[in-house]
Formats: sequence, C-alpha cells, structure tokens
Amino acid sequence: MIVGVAQFELFMPYNQSLKEKRHLLGKLKDRVLAQLKVVVSEVGHQDLWQRAQLGFAVVG
Repeated sequence: MIVGVAQFELFMPYNQSLKEKRHLLGKLKDRVLAQLKVVVSEVGHQDLWQRAQLGFAVVG
C-alpha cells in the first residue's frame, strides 16, 4: 500500500471575509477530488481570512 501526504499553505490577498475564503476552498476541494481523486482538508489557519493551510492525502 502506498500513501501520499502533502501540506500546502495558501495566501489569498483578495479575500474579504471568512465566508469568501470557505467558498473558494470548497470549490478547490471539490475540483481536486473530482479530477485527481485526492482528499483535501483545511488543517490550519481556519480563523484567518487571507491564509489557508491545506492537507492532501491519497492512498493507492
């Protein structure tokens, strides 16, 4: 069994609110899952509206 894990930090300077951030991240998560079959989760900076820390995982 092979497990892949990655962590990325994003800076989104044009976000104006947490609601906008969550909307963009939701679209990103759905697209990555649909196209790459990789699970994405926000693992840090949940309360900061211009930053996001995402964890990616795949098992094959």
